[in-house]
Amino acid sequence: MQLFLEPAESGPGGRHYRAAADRSGCWAAESRKLELPAFAQPGPRYSTGEVLSGLACGHWAGQGVGWIAVAIVLALLPLAGGCTKSRPVRPVQANPEDVHRRTNEAFVYAIQTISQLEDYSSEEAFLQAMDRLDQWVRQQSPPPDWQVDPLALPLLEVFGEFASRIRPIHTQLTEARTLLELKAIARQLERVPERLEALGQRRKLAELEALGQRYEQLLKEIEGAVRHGGDAAQREEVESRIVEAFFKRVKDPARQAQFKELLAVAPWLDDPSRLKEFVRLAELASRLEKLAKRPDAAQWPELVAEFEDTAQRFLRGAPPTKLVIEIRFLLEQMADLARMQDYVELLGLQQVLDTLAERLRVAANRAGRDDLRELARRFAAAGRDRDLPQLRTLEKELLGLAQPYSLADLARLEGQLKDAASGLAELAGLASDGAQKTGLESLKALGSYCQEAGKRIRQVVEEMKAPSAGNGAKEEPQAQAARLNELSARFEDLGQRVELMDSEFEYLAGAKQRQFYPQDQAAMREAVFLRDVSRWARGDEFDDVSRARRLFDWVVRNIQLEAPPRPASGVVRVPQYPLETLFLGRGTAAERAWVFILLARQQGIDAAMLAVRDPSAAGAEPRPWAVGVLSEGEIYLFDAQLGLPLPARDGVKRSAEGPLEIVPATLAAAADDETLLRQLDLSSTQPYPVQARQLDKVVVLLEASPSYLTLRMKLIEGQLSGDDRMVLSASPAAQAERFKACKHVGEVRLWPYPYQTLLVRLILGPDLAQWQSQ
Repeated sequence: MQLFLEPAESGPGGRHYRAAADRSGCWAAESRKLELPAFAQPGPRYSTGEVLSGLACGHWAGQGVGWIAVAIVLALLPLAGGCTKSRPVRPVQANPEDVHRRTNEAFVYAIQTISQLEDYSSEEAFLQAMDRLDQWVRQQSPPPDWQVDPLALPLLEVFGEFASRIRPIHTQLTEARTLLELKAIARQLERVPERLEALGQRRKLAELEALGQRYEQLLKEIEGAVRHGGDAAQREEVESRIVEAFFKRVKDPARQAQFKELLAVAPWLDDPSRLKEFVRLAELASRLEKLAKRPDAAQWPELVAEFEDTAQRFLRGAPPTKLVIEIRFLLEQMADLARMQDYVELLGLQQVLDTLAERLRVAANRAGRDDLRELARRFAAAGRDRDLPQLRTLEKELLGLAQPYSLADLARLEGQLKDAASGLAELAGLASDGAQKTGLESLKALGSYCQEAGKRIRQVVEEMKAPSAGNGAKEEPQAQAARLNELSARFEDLGQRVELMDSEFEYLAGAKQRQFYPQDQAAMREAVFLRDVSRWARGDEFDDVSRARRLFDWVVRNIQLEAPPRPASGVVRVPQYPLETLFLGRGTAAERAWVFILLARQQGIDAAMLAVRDPSAAGAEPRPWAVGVLSEGEIYLFDAQLGLPLPARDGVKRSAEGPLEIVPATLAAAADDETLLRQLDLSSTQPYPVQARQLDKVVVLLEASPSYLTLRMKLIEGQLSGDDRMVLSASPAAQAERFKACKHVGEVRLWPYPYQTLLVRLILGPDLAQWQSQ
C-alpha cells in the first residue's frame, strides 16, 4: 500500500497535502487531506509511477536497469514500520552479589550516558544505555505500596482488554502474512542471479567497485573544496564570477547554451547520497546520457577545458572550486557512460538482494521459525558476497517453501483469517463501549478503524479464493505477478496495522511490567530534554509562580503558535508529541500547553489544563481553556493560545530591567471579578471567549501520559539524585486531591489529549512511519 501526498494548498498552519490512494488501497486516510508537521512532510520525491516510467521504459532497458527499478520498488513496499523490542537479558552465571554489583554499575553508567543526550556521538550509545536500564529494572522488586494510579486505572483496564483481544488476531494473521511474504520474495528474486551473471560477463565486478571508490574520492574532493572555499555566499560569488568570465571568453550563444545544460547538472552532486543511492544515481546517469547524445557532444571536452583554463586564470593558483571539480567529474563520466550505467545496475542488484534478505529476516523473526532464520542468514551472506551458485540454491529453496504464483496453499488458512476479521469487528464494539466508559471519544474512531480492517481482510480472503486467470483466459505472467504483488502488499499493510496495534496496546497495558518497551526510548529522551530546558528556563527563581512564569515565557518565545485547521476544511493535522514540539519550535495551543505542563512537572510544580463549560450548550463537553498552576492553595492562570498569563488586577508593570512583567491572576479572582477577563477583549464585537460565570466550577484536566504511570519509570526515578534527577512518574490521583481542595474546581479528570494524540497516530499506522522516514 502506498499513500501519495499531493500539494493542495498553503495555509496558516503550514503546507497542506492531499492524501491520494493508489490501487493498493490506502483506506486509513482516503478522501482526506492531511496537514503534516515538518518532521512528517515529504521532501522532493518522485512517485512510483514516475520512477518506473523513467527507468523501466528508458534508455537502459537493454541493460536491465528498468527491471531492477521495478524489483526495488516491490522489495521496499513491505518495509514500512514495526517496532523492535528491547533485547532479552542473558542469564549471568555468577553469584547473586556479583550480579547485583555489576547491574548497579551498569545502571549508574546508563544514567550518566542518558543525562548527556546532547553529547551523543551515535544512536548506539543511547540504545546501549537503555538496554542497561532494562536489565536493571528486570531485577528490581516493586515497592510494596505501589499500585496503578486509581484515576488512570479505568482507562488502562480498557487498553488491557484491547491488548488481550488484539494479540490472538495478530497471531492468526502471522502465518498467512509470512507465506505471502515468502511468495513475494521468491517472485522478486527471480532473474536476479541471471542479471548478476550477465553483468559479470559484460564487465568485471571489481572494475565497477573501483568506480564506486572513485565516487567516494569525488565526495572527499568536493568536501575539501567546500571547506577551503569560505562561507557559502563567498563561494557562490567566486563561482558566479568564474562562469561570467567564461561566458565572456566563449561568445558563441549556442556554445553558451550547451554549457549551461552541464552547469544545470552540476548541483546534482551537492548531495552526497546521489552517488550512493540507486534511484538517484540512475537519474544522474540518465541526464548525462542525454548530454552525451547531443548533436554537438563532441565539443564537450573542448568546452570543459576552456572552463578549467578560465577558472585557473581567475583563481591564480588557488585550489579548484567545488563547481570546477563537479564539471570535470561530469565530463569524465560522460566519456565512460557505459561503465557508469553498469555500476548503476550493480548498485540496484545489490539493493534488491539486501532488501530481500532483510525482509526474509523480519519474516523469520515474526513467525518465530528457526529454518527461516537460517535461510535469511545464508541469503544475507550470499547477497553480500554475490555468490551466484548459493543464490540459485536459495532461489530453489524458496520455491520449495512457497509457490510464488499460486495461492492454493493459503486455502487451509481461510478459517484463521475469517476469525481474525471477526475478532476485529468485536474489537470495534469494545472500542465503542470503552469510549462511553472512559469519555475518550477517539476510541470511537479506533472502533471504525478496526471495523474497516476486518472488512479489508475479508476482501483479501475472497480474492485469494478467486481463480488466478481472469474471465477464464490464461493470465500473462507479468500481469499475474503484478496482481499477486498488489495482493501481497495490501495484506502486508493490514498485517502491519494489526502488529502496530498489538505493540501499542501491549505498551499501554504494561504499566505494571518491569521491562522496557520501544516506546520508552522516546519517553526517556523527552524527559531528559524537558528537564534540561526547565532548569535553564527557570533562571534563579525559587517560588512556584515565578518559576512557572519563566517556564511559560520560554514556551511562548520558543514555540510558535500554529492555528489548528478548521473542521470544515476537511484537513486532519497530525498531532505532535512534546518532544517533536520542542524540536520543531511550533505547535498548536494544546501542544504548547502540553509542553508547559511537562516543564512545570520537572520543576515539581503542579500544572493542569482547565476546561470551562459553555452555558449555551447544555450537555456539551467542557472546552479546554488555560493552564492552571497550583501554588499554596491557589490556581494561577496561563493562556497558551493568547501567549500570556491572565493579568491580575494591577498585574502589568515594567520591571527595573525594562521588559513588562505580568503577575498572573488566580482562578478565584477571575471567577469573582469579570473585569479581569474583560481587559482581554479586543473590542465589543471580539470579546475574550470566557466569562466569569463559567469559572464557578471549572473542570481540571490532568496530564497522565502512559510512561508517567508505569512502575519501571517509578523505579528508575527513585534512584536518581543530584544533577541526574528528573521526574519520570506522576500520580494523577494525588494531584487530583490537591486541585479539589481549591475554590471553583467542580471536577477533576484525566486530560484526554495525550491519548487522542496516540490514537490518531495509531490509526495512521504505517503511513505515518513512511512520512517520518522521508
